[in-house]
Amino acid sequence: MSLYRPEAPLVRIATALGLLLALGGLSIACNTTAGGTEEASSRLLAEAGQPISLGMSGSWFYPETPGQGFLIDVVPAFQPPALVGYWFTYSRDSGEQRWFLADGRYTRGSPAVLLDVYKHSGGRFDHHAPEPDQHQIGDAVLQFHDCHHATLHYALQLDGDDEISEGVIPLERLSPDALCAETEVDATFRRALSVSPFAPMMLDAGIVFEDEQGQLAETLEELQALFVEHGANEVFARAATRRQSSEDGVDRSKQAVKQRAQVAEALNLPLNVELGLYRSYGDVLCQTPPDFSDYPEIESDTPWHELDIDSMTDKLGRYAELAAEDILATGAEVSIWNLGNEVDFGTAGVAPQPAPGACDGDEGESGWYRAPDGVDPEIGRQSVGELMAGMSETERIGWLENHVWPHTARLLAAAATGVRRVDPYARFATHISTSHSEQFAVAFYQSLDEHGFRPDELGLSLYPSAHEQSDDRFDTFTATVERLQSEFEQPVFIAEYAYPATAPTDGPFQAWHHHIEGYPISPEGQARLLRDLVRWAGAHELAGIRLWAPDLVTAGWESFALFEVDGNQRAKARPALRALLDGLARPDPEALKRGTGD
Repeated sequence: MSLYRPEAPLVRIATALGLLLALGGLSIACNTTAGGTEEASSRLLAEAGQPISLGMSGSWFYPETPGQGFLIDVVPAFQPPALVGYWFTYSRDSGEQRWFLADGRYTRGSPAVLLDVYKHSGGRFDHHAPEPDQHQIGDAVLQFHDCHHATLHYALQLDGDDEISEGVIPLERLSPDALCAETEVDATFRRALSVSPFAPMMLDAGIVFEDEQGQLAETLEELQALFVEHGANEVFARAATRRQSSEDGVDRSKQAVKQRAQVAEALNLPLNVELGLYRSYGDVLCQTPPDFSDYPEIESDTPWHELDIDSMTDKLGRYAELAAEDILATGAEVSIWNLGNEVDFGTAGVAPQPAPGACDGDEGESGWYRAPDGVDPEIGRQSVGELMAGMSETERIGWLENHVWPHTARLLAAAATGVRRVDPYARFATHISTSHSEQFAVAFYQSLDEHGFRPDELGLSLYPSAHEQSDDRFDTFTATVERLQSEFEQPVFIAEYAYPATAPTDGPFQAWHHHIEGYPISPEGQARLLRDLVRWAGAHELAGIRLWAPDLVTAGWESFALFEVDGNQRAKARPALRALLDGLARPDPEALKRGTGD
């Protein structure tokens, strides 16, 4: 921190800094060395508070000094982002009007900014000449405690004085709080608006992302920083069981996870890791087996599908331990570990025959499935298609309880045990796609619990437009959430969510075009539903929400993305990008009443 001291000895700088910090309520001893001064200033700038965002823009004042105050303009589009303040005040002695300009660059995620303070003189009303003189009269640190309170620490040389005027001004917001979301829910709600596994492909293709304020993103870190400006508070990373990527396209290797960890560290965000427990990919339609060939520490002479469940859990636990070591060695803070992906019908290759064509693209060929006969030969005799379309729900649950879910629980528990060998206080989640059936969801999590795995968060996927009975399915989703919360007394996390802004016309998701009453398939409808879902989730104490692939603007997902690409490779934000913060600002247990959309 460079407190303004023209030609002042170092001891005066340090003394002034000590006074300023004391006025700010910090207990920091004055240090007359340059290193001590730097350390003290770093602590002031790093003090906890509300991260600076566009929502801080507006009018601020101190009620005890009416007739003066600050107009603050946050400019996140600059690199690094900037804050400009216009300080309207008076001279100390004569009472003449004074206005100062203060500007500085801040670190994304920081609640404080160091400002240079300038005075202008010599200009003429409504005339370009003479050009006003500008000279620095001091500097200041502006700290935001929440969306409505801030503190300005200043050191200024006023009106030609030889002495430095120092002080602290408590500030309150005067103008309405339009964008800044600071509520009790906001402090804990997981706002998983994150770069997706597809983001590098989009950026490598030359796509530039742009939000409604003109902020541009051309790198992974810049894109995540743009998401932070719109409420994001974590970075997501999805990991297959390979350390290095050996395929083109979507990179789910540990190497890719480390890149996300670097982004998280740079932006001071926690990392949310999904250990997929698959070789290439897995979801409700298919679950590829793990591949430990990059881990010489794990013996893999026997094919995975021939192993019994005890051997599988031993190897999976060791893999999770090694993977966690790799990830934590980056210095990243992992907030919660997701285990598996949409594990309704199993995980880690211990699952029925896949749906036709499912995971073929990820595996690079068809015919990849091998029945896990070493665990239970009945599993390989069943198919995902038969489970989904050929059985009643009661039959489906009964078969899974007998043949799959006990093994799923053991595999997930083994992975959790491995992670906890290196992260003793780790927290875990998993999720399923069947969010529209409370009977299925309760039976699934009950079976996991009975067989040794109780996640800290219960995850559900939610794609409301995927079903013809979308209105009913959305109602049953809310019922499922409330039932899970009641049965298990654990928070529920919306692990995947998307709703289209335009009707999908081709690709694998072209049938996901069923609108919710009150929320048309349009950019405005997409924004309103996300806003109201977050309002409802906040009021019902959900753990948070992950917006799935908000940056995937091709490959048949462009209808669901939060951006729309123009003819110049510019992906411009849709209104839904702001909906997350808008929803958090106003929790409402009745927000999802059909047909309102208000």
